[in-house]
Amino acid sequence: MGLLFALALLFGAGFAAWHYQDALRRLLPHTEFNDTLARAQRALDAGQLVGKQGESARELFLAARAQDPDNDIARRGLDVVGRKLIEQADAALARGDAVAARSMLDDARELLGGGADIDRVEQALKQRESKSDESAQLLEQARAALEARRLLGPDGAATLYQRVLDGESGNAIAQAGLRKTADALAAQARSALAAKDVAGAGARSDDIARILPSWPGLPELLGQIAQARDAARAALEATLDHAESQVRAGELTGSGDSALDLFREVLKQDPASARAKQGLRAVAQAFIVQANAAIDGDNADEAGRLLDSAAQLAPDSPDLRAARVDLRELRERLDIAAKRVAITPAQSAQVQRLLGEAARAAAAGNLILPPGDSAYDKYRAALAIDRDNRDAQAGLDRLPIHAKELFAQALADGAPQRARTQLDAVRQIAPEDAAIAGMGERLANAFLDQADARLGEGRRADATRALEAARELSPANPRLATLSARLQVMQDTHG
Repeated sequence: MGLLFALALLFGAGFAAWHYQDALRRLLPHTEFNDTLARAQRALDAGQLVGKQGESARELFLAARAQDPDNDIARRGLDVVGRKLIEQADAALARGDAVAARSMLDDARELLGGGADIDRVEQALKQRESKSDESAQLLEQARAALEARRLLGPDGAATLYQRVLDGESGNAIAQAGLRKTADALAAQARSALAAKDVAGAGARSDDIARILPSWPGLPELLGQIAQARDAARAALEATLDHAESQVRAGELTGSGDSALDLFREVLKQDPASARAKQGLRAVAQAFIVQANAAIDGDNADEAGRLLDSAAQLAPDSPDLRAARVDLRELRERLDIAAKRVAITPAQSAQVQRLLGEAARAAAAGNLILPPGDSAYDKYRAALAIDRDNRDAQAGLDRLPIHAKELFAQALADGAPQRARTQLDAVRQIAPEDAAIAGMGERLANAFLDQADARLGEGRRADATRALEAARELSPANPRLATLSARLQVMQDTHG
């Protein structure tokens, strides 16, 4: 019994000593633990969230939790580190750094275990990684296209690199590839300049401006193209000067230095050159003059060849139509002269019939139209049978007078187009008539009056046709500029 009592006293004394020492330990300041928490908070405030040197917020809060697993400060600190890692993962995704975002997300998951934000960033990462795979394929296709010098078009390097940048604006590989594509286009532009293809060079510079307007070499390239364009324009002007001098010298065809060849060469380089087109019309007019000289010399074959050449250049020329009529008459005369025999009673009757038909056609105003049934053609047909028939010749001589009367009546009726037919009749029947110039001016003013009226009515198409008719008749008419300006204003206003 005494032994048991002694043991009990001993045990009680030991428990009391242990309990007292534990209480003493709790009363002592946790200097090391508090220091760890303080260092962890400083690392957190400094944004030093993770690391492997023992100085990151994550490491220090984990160390504090190891010392005191139930410490709320350490637990909350790790939770804050996890949330900040998620924020940093979002920022990394925003700048296109999927690798950094993945690392931060893994660290955050380790601290937080899971949650909606973890799932959200994970989903965004998977989408970004899927995009990265697509971008990698596009980059490979773009690289192959660039190596093959397939620069433009839907499967060209420029389009493929741009598709990558549409999804990842900061993709350095795509940015560099686009610069290389611009370099290759610039090389093509310079090759075009070397080959005197200014239009081709301009097209390539336009492509560069479209795909990479910030390309550093673009201003210099545009300057080179502008210089080449000015030089080409000066060369064309010099060629036109020489071509016009060849027209004046009568060097129309026959060599690469002829007026015709020079004007055509200019039009190859500048299809819209009004001066070259006018030059071709001047060549056509020179052909017609030469053809008329051949007709006067009874050289029908030479005249026909010259008029065919003129027709290729100015098929609508009134002088060409008149010369063709003269040529037809020459051929008929030559044919009649070759086959001339005594007129039979039947031919005499035919002449009388033709004279009657000619008189009726003239009375109806059908002086030169329709071909074959006009008064002009009927009288000429009568003369083809009986070249000395006075009635036929007198009727033919009266036609220009009748045409002038019909011309005046048409102008009085406000019908300039009908008047033009009568002017053409005078030109065809009596091309040397001194009244032709005055009639042309009167008709031009009638068309200008019509254009003025149509502009007032807002009928642009009709006004345009009237102006063109007036310009053909009287290119120097002072009213043309004013009415053309009014037409241009109307077109600009109404589109």
